[in-house]
Amino acid sequence: MKTSNSADQVWELLSEVVKQFKETDLKFKETDLKFKETDLKFKETDRLFKEYREQKRIDDKKTDKRLRQLGSQIGGLSRKFGAYTEHLAFPSIKRMLRDKFDVDVIYQNVEAKKGGDQMELDVIGYVNKRINKVYVIEIKSKLNVSELKSTLKNLKRFPKFFPEHKDKELYGIITALDYTPQIRQKTLDAGLYFSVVQDELFEMDIPDNFVPKRFDTEQ
Repeated sequence: MKTSNSADQVWELLSEVVKQFKETDLKFKETDLKFKETDLKFKETDRLFKEYREQKRIDDKKTDKRLRQLGSQIGGLSRKFGAYTEHLAFPSIKRMLRDKFDVDVIYQNVEAKKGGDQMELDVIGYVNKRINKVYVIEIKSKLNVSELKSTLKNLKRFPKFFPEHKDKELYGIITALDYTPQIRQKTLDAGLYFSVVQDELFEMDIPDNFVPKRFDTEQ
């Protein structure tokens, strides 16, 4: 009788262990299924990301092409507008140079080369009288800091490209159509004459106490 009870207990214990193993196996299977479902979701997400990146690459390429085309169109319009502005401005600038500075000789669209380097200037006017002076005029449809720096750089390089004017006093003039009060002041602070359009004519816009800078004396 004692042996029978012990056997029953063993079988009961074994049945419980088997039951627990089955439950554990079921949980493992459920967990594995969830891992597989998660893996599928990751793969689907990765696929969608790849599609998105590829579409973005295509869209970016199209956008870059459109921007290049637009930039080219804007650049072309800007060059045409700049040339048109210079063409309209030149007769008025000639009058201004002759009336205000008593200039003898005036050249438009001047190009000079020195070795492999070159420089282009909108207008050069000079005086060959008791006091020799030369004026470099830059015409800007829209004046900004970059354009101002470019003009100052050209004035500094001027003697290198035009040694025939080395004995003349060198002055700079900027003529602007579109500008801000701040850039006008920077131009005047740099010692450049500043001229604007008034009643369809280019006229000086400088304060009474303005003192122009001689750029020929720069080292």
